[in-house]
Amino acid sequence: MPTKPRKTATKGWSVRAGWTDINGNQQKCTKSGFSSARDAMEWAIAFESLNSKKAEDAYSLTTELYLERS
Repeated sequence: MPTKPRKTATKGWSVRAGWTDINGNQQKCTKSGFSSARDAMEWAIAFESLNSKKAEDAYSLTTELYLERS
């Protein structure tokens, strides 16, 4: 779940998105520069849902990992 959007010093909004990747590791990303808190929250929710379901690409997946998960 994204954190509550915060007002920045430059009068914009920032938010932190967090998700668990395919390996079970926690990942986080912070983005700022939104004109409203609603825009920040919408971005964070969309970013989390996109990245939580993302599989590894063919270049980073090793044979050993593939065989473990099969």
